[in-house]
Amino acid sequence: MNVYHGIDNFQFEAKNILTIGTFDGVHLGHKYLLNRVIVLSKKLDGKPAVVTFEPHPQMVVNSNREIPIKIITTLDEKLEMLKAAGIQSVYVIEFNNQFAKFTSVEFIENYLKTKIGLMGIVVGFDHNFGNARKGDFETLNAAFSDEAIEVEKLDRYAFNDEIISSSTIRRLIANGEIVRANELLGYPYSIAGPIVFGDKRGRNLGFPTANLDIAKLNKIMPEMGVYAVRASIGNESYFGMANVGIRPTFAQESLSLEVNIFDFSENIYGKMVRVHFLKKIRNEVKFSNPQALIKQLQKDKTETTFFLKSTYKT
Repeated sequence: MNVYHGIDNFQFEAKNILTIGTFDGVHLGHKYLLNRVIVLSKKLDGKPAVVTFEPHPQMVVNSNREIPIKIITTLDEKLEMLKAAGIQSVYVIEFNNQFAKFTSVEFIENYLKTKIGLMGIVVGFDHNFGNARKGDFETLNAAFSDEAIEVEKLDRYAFNDEIISSSTIRRLIANGEIVRANELLGYPYSIAGPIVFGDKRGRNLGFPTANLDIAKLNKIMPEMGVYAVRASIGNESYFGMANVGIRPTFAQESLSLEVNIFDFSENIYGKMVRVHFLKKIRNEVKFSNPQALIKQLQKDKTETTFFLKSTYKT
Protein backbone atom coordinates (compact mmCIF):
# COMPACT_ATOMS: atom_id res chain seq x y z
CA MET A 1 0.00 0.00 0.00
CA ASN A 2 1.23 3.48 -0.89
CA VAL A 3 1.13 5.99 1.96
CA TYR A 4 1.65 9.66 1.16
CA HIS A 5 2.29 11.99 4.10
CA GLY A 6 1.71 15.68 3.45
CA ILE A 7 0.47 17.44 0.33
CA ASP A 8 3.98 18.04 -1.02
CA ASN A 9 4.50 14.27 -1.21
CA PHE A 10 1.15 13.34 -2.75
CA GLN A 11 1.25 11.27 -5.94
CA PHE A 12 -1.47 12.31 -8.40
CA GLU A 13 -3.48 9.36 -9.69
CA ALA A 14 -6.39 9.98 -12.07
CA LYS A 15 -7.79 6.47 -11.48
CA ASN A 16 -8.33 6.84 -7.73
CA ILE A 17 -11.66 5.78 -6.29
CA LEU A 18 -11.66 7.84 -3.11
CA THR A 19 -13.34 7.97 0.22
CA ILE A 20 -12.58 10.62 2.82
CA GLY A 21 -12.64 10.57 6.60
CA THR A 22 -10.81 10.34 9.90
CA PHE A 23 -11.59 6.61 10.16
CA ASP A 24 -10.81 6.45 13.87
CA GLY A 25 -11.26 2.81 14.81
CA VAL A 26 -11.89 1.59 11.25
CA HIS A 27 -15.11 0.11 12.61
CA LEU A 28 -17.88 -1.85 10.86
CA GLY A 29 -19.43 1.34 9.48
CA HIS A 30 -16.09 2.36 7.99
CA LYS A 31 -15.59 -1.11 6.52
CA TYR A 32 -19.00 -0.89 4.86
CA LEU A 33 -17.75 2.27 3.14
CA LEU A 34 -14.37 0.79 2.27
CA ASN A 35 -15.98 -2.31 0.79
CA ARG A 36 -18.00 -0.13 -1.57
CA VAL A 37 -14.81 1.65 -2.62
CA ILE A 38 -13.27 -1.72 -3.46
CA VAL A 39 -16.36 -2.82 -5.44
CA LEU A 40 -16.53 0.44 -7.39
CA SER A 41 -12.80 0.24 -8.12
CA LYS A 42 -13.25 -3.18 -9.69
CA LYS A 43 -16.26 -1.97 -11.67
CA LEU A 44 -14.47 1.10 -13.06
CA ASP A 45 -10.96 -0.40 -13.22
CA GLY A 46 -9.88 2.16 -10.65
CA LYS A 47 -7.57 2.18 -7.65
CA PRO A 48 -9.11 2.15 -4.14
CA ALA A 49 -7.76 5.04 -2.07
CA VAL A 50 -8.42 6.86 1.18
CA VAL A 51 -7.92 10.48 2.19
CA THR A 52 -7.50 10.79 5.95
CA PHE A 53 -6.24 13.26 8.53
CA GLU A 54 -3.56 13.37 11.22
CA PRO A 55 -3.93 14.37 13.99
CA HIS A 56 -7.62 13.78 14.67
CA PRO A 57 -9.44 16.99 13.59
CA GLN A 58 -11.09 17.34 17.02
CA MET A 59 -7.65 17.75 18.59
CA VAL A 60 -7.24 20.92 16.54
CA VAL A 61 -10.75 22.31 16.21
CA ASN A 62 -11.57 21.70 19.89
CA SER A 63 -8.06 22.00 21.32
CA ASN A 64 -9.35 24.01 24.29
CA ARG A 65 -11.84 21.41 25.47
CA GLU A 66 -11.51 20.51 29.15
CA ILE A 67 -11.02 16.80 28.44
CA PRO A 68 -8.96 16.27 25.24
CA ILE A 69 -10.26 13.65 22.83
CA LYS A 70 -8.63 10.23 23.00
CA ILE A 71 -8.40 8.11 19.87
CA ILE A 72 -9.32 4.50 19.18
CA THR A 73 -6.55 3.81 16.69
CA THR A 74 -3.15 5.38 16.13
CA LEU A 75 -2.22 6.34 12.57
CA ASP A 76 -0.06 3.22 12.22
CA GLU A 77 -2.91 1.00 13.42
CA LYS A 78 -5.32 2.72 11.07
CA LEU A 79 -2.98 2.29 8.09
CA GLU A 80 -2.56 -1.39 8.87
CA MET A 81 -6.32 -1.91 8.87
CA LEU A 82 -6.84 0.09 5.67
CA LYS A 83 -4.24 -2.09 3.98
CA ALA A 84 -5.99 -5.23 5.22
CA ALA A 85 -9.26 -3.87 3.79
CA GLY A 86 -7.72 -3.73 0.31
CA ILE A 87 -6.95 -0.01 0.02
CA GLN A 88 -4.03 0.66 -2.35
CA SER A 89 -3.19 4.28 -1.50
CA VAL A 90 -3.67 6.50 1.54
CA TYR A 91 -3.24 10.27 1.43
CA VAL A 92 -2.54 11.60 4.93
CA ILE A 93 -3.36 15.30 5.28
CA GLU A 94 -1.85 17.20 8.20
CA PHE A 95 -4.85 18.67 9.97
CA ASN A 96 -3.83 22.02 11.43
CA ASN A 97 -5.45 25.42 11.97
CA GLN A 98 -4.57 26.54 8.47
CA PHE A 99 -6.13 23.48 6.85
CA ALA A 100 -9.21 23.82 9.06
CA LYS A 101 -9.97 27.17 7.39
CA PHE A 102 -10.28 25.65 3.91
CA THR A 103 -13.82 25.77 2.57
CA SER A 104 -15.27 22.60 1.10
CA VAL A 105 -14.86 24.02 -2.42
CA GLU A 106 -11.23 24.97 -1.76
CA PHE A 107 -10.57 21.45 -0.47
CA ILE A 108 -12.06 19.92 -3.62
CA GLU A 109 -10.13 22.21 -5.96
CA ASN A 110 -6.78 22.37 -4.15
CA TYR A 111 -6.59 18.78 -2.95
CA LEU A 112 -8.93 16.34 -4.69
CA LYS A 113 -8.71 17.72 -8.22
CA THR A 114 -5.17 19.12 -8.21
CA LYS A 115 -3.00 17.05 -5.87
CA ILE A 116 -4.72 13.67 -5.47
CA GLY A 117 -6.81 12.85 -8.52
CA LEU A 118 -9.92 10.69 -8.83
CA MET A 119 -12.39 9.01 -11.13
CA GLY A 120 -14.89 8.24 -8.39
CA ILE A 121 -15.72 9.12 -4.80
CA VAL A 122 -17.83 7.38 -2.15
CA VAL A 123 -19.05 9.06 1.05
CA GLY A 124 -21.24 8.06 3.96
CA PHE A 125 -24.81 9.21 4.47
CA ASP A 126 -23.81 11.96 6.92
CA HIS A 127 -20.43 12.99 5.49
CA ASN A 128 -19.54 16.66 5.94
CA PHE A 129 -16.23 18.40 5.28
CA GLY A 130 -14.52 21.75 4.91
CA ASN A 131 -14.62 24.80 7.17
CA ALA A 132 -17.57 24.60 9.60
CA ARG A 133 -18.33 21.23 7.95
CA LYS A 134 -20.46 22.93 5.31
CA GLY A 135 -19.48 20.58 2.50
CA ASP A 136 -21.57 17.47 1.84
CA PHE A 137 -22.64 15.04 -0.87
CA GLU A 138 -24.46 17.80 -2.75
CA THR A 139 -21.28 19.90 -2.73
CA LEU A 140 -19.34 17.03 -4.29
CA ASN A 141 -22.07 16.37 -6.84
CA ALA A 142 -22.04 19.99 -7.93
CA ALA A 143 -18.24 20.15 -8.09
CA PHE A 144 -18.01 17.14 -10.40
CA SER A 145 -21.25 17.58 -12.36
CA ASP A 146 -19.39 18.47 -15.58
CA GLU A 147 -16.80 15.72 -15.24
CA ALA A 148 -16.95 11.97 -15.82
CA ILE A 149 -16.52 11.23 -12.13
CA GLU A 150 -18.75 8.87 -10.19
CA VAL A 151 -20.09 10.33 -6.94
CA GLU A 152 -21.90 7.99 -4.53
CA LYS A 153 -23.53 8.41 -1.13
CA LEU A 154 -24.17 5.27 0.89
CA ASP A 155 -27.22 4.63 3.02
CA ARG A 156 -27.01 4.33 6.79
CA TYR A 157 -25.21 1.27 8.07
CA ALA A 158 -26.53 -0.14 11.32
CA PHE A 159 -25.51 -3.08 13.48
CA ASN A 160 -28.44 -4.57 15.41
CA ASP A 161 -30.42 -1.39 14.60
CA GLU A 162 -27.68 0.83 16.06
CA ILE A 163 -25.90 3.44 13.96
CA ILE A 164 -22.17 2.97 14.44
CA SER A 165 -19.93 5.93 15.19
CA SER A 166 -16.44 6.38 16.58
CA SER A 167 -17.81 8.59 19.36
CA THR A 168 -20.20 5.84 20.45
CA ILE A 169 -17.36 3.33 20.53
CA ARG A 170 -15.16 5.70 22.57
CA ARG A 171 -17.96 6.07 25.10
CA LEU A 172 -18.42 2.29 25.35
CA ILE A 173 -14.69 1.71 25.88
CA ALA A 174 -14.48 4.46 28.51
CA ASN A 175 -17.44 2.90 30.33
CA GLY A 176 -15.90 -0.57 30.30
CA GLU A 177 -18.56 -1.92 27.90
CA ILE A 178 -15.83 -3.65 25.97
CA VAL A 179 -17.91 -6.52 24.57
CA ARG A 180 -20.32 -4.09 22.93
CA ALA A 181 -17.48 -1.86 21.72
CA ASN A 182 -15.80 -4.87 20.12
CA GLU A 183 -19.03 -5.80 18.34
CA LEU A 184 -19.21 -2.38 16.73
CA LEU A 185 -15.51 -2.34 15.90
CA GLY A 186 -15.60 -5.82 14.40
CA TYR A 187 -12.46 -6.79 16.35
CA PRO A 188 -11.17 -6.58 19.95
CA TYR A 189 -10.02 -3.15 21.04
CA SER A 190 -6.31 -3.16 21.83
CA ILE A 191 -3.49 -1.12 23.31
CA ALA A 192 0.18 -1.76 22.56
CA GLY A 193 3.34 -0.66 24.30
CA PRO A 194 6.77 -1.79 25.40
CA ILE A 195 7.11 -3.75 28.64
CA VAL A 196 8.87 -1.79 31.38
CA PHE A 197 10.11 -2.68 34.84
CA GLY A 198 7.49 -2.41 37.56
CA ASP A 199 7.57 -2.79 41.32
CA LYS A 200 7.12 -6.60 41.05
CA ARG A 201 4.20 -6.57 43.49
CA GLY A 202 2.28 -8.89 41.18
CA ARG A 203 5.04 -11.47 41.33
CA ASN A 204 5.07 -11.27 45.13
CA LEU A 205 1.31 -11.83 45.13
CA GLY A 206 1.61 -14.91 42.94
CA PHE A 207 0.30 -13.10 39.83
CA PRO A 208 3.32 -11.76 37.91
CA THR A 209 2.40 -8.98 35.52
CA ALA A 210 3.91 -7.34 32.47
CA ASN A 211 3.64 -3.55 32.77
CA LEU A 212 3.03 -1.64 29.53
CA ASP A 213 4.48 1.83 29.07
CA ILE A 214 1.35 3.88 28.30
CA ALA A 215 2.60 7.27 29.50
CA LYS A 216 2.70 8.87 26.03
CA LEU A 217 -0.26 7.10 24.46
CA ASN A 218 -3.18 9.21 23.32
CA LYS A 219 -5.47 6.20 22.99
CA ILE A 220 -8.63 5.93 25.03
CA MET A 221 -8.21 3.74 28.10
CA PRO A 222 -10.93 1.30 29.15
CA GLU A 223 -12.66 2.05 32.44
CA MET A 224 -10.52 1.09 35.42
CA GLY A 225 -10.90 -2.54 36.33
CA VAL A 226 -9.91 -6.13 35.56
CA TYR A 227 -10.36 -7.51 32.03
CA ALA A 228 -10.09 -10.83 30.24
CA VAL A 229 -7.51 -10.23 27.52
CA ARG A 230 -5.41 -11.73 24.76
CA ALA A 231 -1.78 -10.61 24.65
CA SER A 232 0.15 -10.62 21.38
CA ILE A 233 3.95 -10.81 21.51
CA GLY A 234 5.48 -10.96 18.06
CA ASN A 235 3.65 -13.70 16.18
CA GLU A 236 2.51 -15.48 19.35
CA SER A 237 -0.71 -14.93 21.26
CA TYR A 238 -1.63 -15.76 24.87
CA PHE A 239 -4.67 -15.37 27.08
CA GLY A 240 -4.65 -13.69 30.46
CA MET A 241 -6.17 -10.93 32.55
CA ALA A 242 -5.22 -7.29 32.76
CA ASN A 243 -5.72 -4.50 35.25
CA VAL A 244 -6.31 -0.91 34.21
CA GLY A 245 -6.08 1.44 37.15
CA ILE A 246 -4.13 3.09 39.92
CA ARG A 247 -3.77 0.05 42.22
CA PRO A 248 -5.43 1.77 45.21
CA THR A 249 -4.47 -1.03 47.60
CA PHE A 250 -0.87 0.17 47.25
CA ALA A 251 -1.64 3.90 47.00
CA GLN A 252 -0.41 4.28 43.42
CA GLU A 253 -1.60 7.46 41.71
CA SER A 254 -0.65 7.19 38.03
CA LEU A 255 -2.74 5.09 35.66
CA SER A 256 -1.18 1.79 34.67
CA LEU A 257 -1.91 -1.16 32.41
CA GLU A 258 -0.50 -4.49 33.57
CA VAL A 259 -1.27 -7.93 32.23
CA ASN A 260 -0.99 -11.33 33.89
CA ILE A 261 -0.35 -13.77 31.03
CA PHE A 262 -1.54 -17.26 31.90
CA ASP A 263 1.00 -20.10 31.80
CA PHE A 264 3.80 -17.79 30.71
CA SER A 265 7.25 -17.29 32.22
CA GLU A 266 9.43 -15.70 29.51
CA ASN A 267 11.42 -12.51 30.05
CA ILE A 268 9.77 -9.89 27.82
CA TYR A 269 11.16 -6.64 29.23
CA GLY A 270 11.58 -4.14 26.41
CA LYS A 271 9.41 -6.12 23.99
CA MET A 272 6.24 -4.74 22.43
CA VAL A 273 3.04 -6.33 23.68
CA ARG A 274 -0.43 -5.70 22.34
CA VAL A 275 -3.25 -6.25 24.82
CA HIS A 276 -6.63 -7.09 23.25
CA PHE A 277 -9.52 -6.43 25.64
CA LEU A 278 -12.21 -9.12 25.56
CA LYS A 279 -14.49 -8.60 28.56
CA LYS A 280 -14.58 -6.60 31.77
CA ILE A 281 -14.51 -8.86 34.82
CA ARG A 282 -14.92 -6.29 37.61
CA ASN A 283 -14.22 -2.73 38.72
CA GLU A 284 -10.97 -1.82 40.42
CA VAL A 285 -11.35 -2.07 44.22
CA LYS A 286 -9.22 -1.02 47.17
CA PHE A 287 -8.55 -3.98 49.46
CA SER A 288 -7.78 -3.83 53.16
CA ASN A 289 -4.64 -5.94 52.82
CA PRO A 290 -2.63 -7.93 50.22
CA GLN A 291 -4.21 -11.22 51.34
CA ALA A 292 -7.68 -9.97 50.44
CA LEU A 293 -6.35 -8.88 47.05
CA ILE A 294 -4.80 -12.30 46.43
CA LYS A 295 -8.10 -13.98 47.21
CA GLN A 296 -9.90 -11.71 44.75
CA LEU A 297 -7.28 -12.24 42.06
CA GLN A 298 -7.81 -15.98 42.36
CA LYS A 299 -11.54 -15.43 41.82
CA ASP A 300 -10.78 -13.14 38.87
CA LYS A 301 -8.63 -15.80 37.24
CA THR A 302 -11.35 -18.43 37.73
CA GLU A 303 -13.97 -16.17 36.16
CA THR A 304 -11.64 -15.12 33.34
CA THR A 305 -10.71 -18.71 32.57
CA PHE A 306 -14.38 -19.74 32.49
CA PHE A 307 -15.16 -16.91 30.06
CA LEU A 308 -12.22 -17.73 27.82
CA LYS A 309 -13.02 -21.45 27.72
CA SER A 310 -16.70 -20.87 27.00
CA THR A 311 -16.06 -18.17 24.37
CA TYR A 312 -12.75 -19.10 22.74
CA LYS A 313 -12.63 -22.85 23.50
CA THR A 314 -9.19 -22.47 25.12
